[in-house]
Amino acid sequence: QLAVELGDTGLDQRLERLRSSIDTAGFWVAQQRWYRAVARHDTAELAALMHNPATAQGLLFTMARMPLFVPDAAPEPALRAYDTLIARFTSPGALQGNRGGASALLLAAGRPAAALAVLNQIPATGNTYVLSRKVLDGLLGSGDTAAAAEAAGEFTPPALAPLARDSAARVDQAVAIRAVLAWRLMRGDTSVASSLIAKLRATQASLAPHPIPSIDDISIATFETLLAERRGRGEAAAEVARLDSMLAGFDYSNGSVSRLELATLVAARLVEKYQTPAAALTTVRRRASWWNNETPYLGVQLREEGRLAVLAGQKDEAILAYRHYLALREHPEPVLADEAARIHKALARLEVGDTR
Repeated sequence: QLAVELGDTGLDQRLERLRSSIDTAGFWVAQQRWYRAVARHDTAELAALMHNPATAQGLLFTMARMPLFVPDAAPEPALRAYDTLIARFTSPGALQGNRGGASALLLAAGRPAAALAVLNQIPATGNTYVLSRKVLDGLLGSGDTAAAAEAAGEFTPPALAPLARDSAARVDQAVAIRAVLAWRLMRGDTSVASSLIAKLRATQASLAPHPIPSIDDISIATFETLLAERRGRGEAAAEVARLDSMLAGFDYSNGSVSRLELATLVAARLVEKYQTPAAALTTVRRRASWWNNETPYLGVQLREEGRLAVLAGQKDEAILAYRHYLALREHPEPVLADEAARIHKALARLEVGDTR
């Protein structure tokens, strides 16, 4: 894949010969064809691979998540791969996973209305996931704020209820608490934050201790940081540094990506405020890659990565981030068209050497 992305045809061919001599599986051959077609923008080859009945589920999944980790990969073929996956695999679990992934990609591509429409097609068994996404989409991804407010309202009664005794019920209650905390704190409402954070900690009390921060520890630290900052407390800078340190040591292949994106974007904004743009650039670049099929707020992270790189004097990094952003948001919905146009102009200035 790297040889293809670097445009090194000779190395690509040599590696293919070497691998063919020891690996007779067909999957990787089709995958390499896909990488080459993406690099060449060969739409005919992409379509041929997409519609081939023999194309394996694993390759379709690779196609679907390609724009998340290959900057030149446009979202359209990936969305068609999701269409194929949704048509082929119709169990409730598969529909939730594939429609959730398609919705996340649409949001990253700057199409929040289309993302919401796909999200609403997820079976009722995935209702908790849908409500959580609606809240965070409205807060981070230019999603429908009315839908987000409605979802937060639906989560409020279970969040405010006494702590559930049943462990499975506690898991669902923790989801509701996190959604309500995010919705309220991101909008400046600190009224019940302390009690909800304490309740969230209580849901973790029965779990075995672990030497490194878990995704739940990071979520709690995110809300504690937001609360300290919203209340203007003196310890806000220390809370931000603590959260950033936890994110620096986390295994990004092992956690809820949307929760990590919330933590990363909150931390980056406050690291910029209390430290430097260069430090915030390091923070905002932390994200899951390759193995992940849902990064709904990637467009937001790339936009911030580019902006912070400019402020930090890292022109080449800014160019890479803005190019990836624009490849994702080739056809944004009107609500994000002006933002995409601003990034186009910023990229054009950077490419001619103007770093203003």
